[in-house]
Order: sequence, then C-alpha cells, then structure tokens
Amino acid sequence: MSLDYFPKSSAKEVVAKTHLCTGAEPQAHSHFFNNIGQFGSLDQDGNQVDDGTYELVGDHVLHISDGTFRYRIENGKTLYLHPVISAADRRRALAHPLRFSTAGWEVAVSYEGHPWKRVDCAGWC
Repeated sequence: MSLDYFPKSSAKEVVAKTHLCTGAEPQAHSHFFNNIGQFGSLDQDGNQVDDGTYELVGDHVLHISDGTFRYRIENGKTLYLHPVISAADRRRALAHPLRFSTAGWEVAVSYEGHPWKRVDCAGWC
C-alpha cells in the first residue's frame, strides 16, 4: 500500500520516519461542490478520485457522503472544514488504521486548518 504524498513508500516506511514530511512530494488536488448537491475530488492529473453528495444540514453543519463537518466561509471565497467524527467511526479507524474509514476520510478531506479557496472551474463543472 502506498500513500498519496509518498508514492514510492509503503505505509510501514512512512510511519518509521523521524520527520514525517521528509521526502514528501507535493501533489495538486482539488475538490468541488456543484449546485445540484454533488461533491468530488480531482487528483494531480485531473482524474476524479472522490465522488459523493453534500447537504447543508444545520447552522454551519455539512454532510459530505457519510461524513459530517462543521464549516465556515470567509469573504464568500474561503471555506474551512472541521470534521465531526463519531466515537464509533473513531474506534473503527483506530482498530484498522491502514484501511479506508469514514473518520480517516473526514480528516483527509478537511485537512483541518487549511483553507479551500474558491476558483473558477474553467467550464468543466
């Protein structure tokens, strides 16, 4: 199993690192929300690698597929997400950390503290 930012390394090699980011290769990645409730991600080659739906479900609460997030938007152009991870999802993720999990996906999608900037989709959306 290789990891997105370490395409030439196994998970075992990555967790053994003293400084996790050593050797990481930057990857372009983008997400989209459209006006009919679809959510998705595009990898560095423009291929769709994540798809689902989204729904605003409360005051600054958003569901994306099976995940729940608190969100805020600044100046109409910058989105911040904070995952709301259930205790059950946390237990499942920690029991099998190298398997896909809702909790792991929520963390990976949100990269808490890193803003998402609104950009023109250049006609593809």
